[in-house]
Amino acid sequence: MIGEALGMTPSGAFKAVERAMARQSAATDEQAEKLRRLEVVRLDRLLMGQWPRAKSGDEKAARVALQISKRRSELLGLDRKPRPEPEADNVTVIVGRQNLGATQIAAAMDETLQRYRTGRIDAEQAHHELEILKGQLKAAELSVLEDKLERIEAALDRRP
Repeated sequence: MIGEALGMTPSGAFKAVERAMARQSAATDEQAEKLRRLEVVRLDRLLMGQWPRAKSGDEKAARVALQISKRRSELLGLDRKPRPEPEADNVTVIVGRQNLGATQIAAAMDETLQRYRTGRIDAEQAHHELEILKGQLKAAELSVLEDKLERIEAALDRRP
């Protein structure tokens, strides 16, 4: 529908939307990275203030230093498990096919959820795949409704 509205092919419209989303994501990522760096500097300064007392045996300062260190590790992702490599095969197969029915799309959604639950894809990849599948489901529903409407209109046209 986007392609038709813009006078583009469906694949051209899909690629244009993907490029726009990538640009927006890059800008957001850049802002987040700037804030992350600023927060790391602040945490480093706080830790430096607690470190001498923590090293000398001050238990309260040691607890504060550990909390700062934990927050810094969380912020930098040092404690995270490695993210699985995205599995694009399934979504590529689904996206490349035309005229999928609701049952096939629902099965693909279940497959995506199963891959997420087993750790084969991360939440970001699962969300991306589900958004694509949701769009395909809407398109399938519209196609069914358009077919029904055409049959009703044809039946009305045949009436005397």
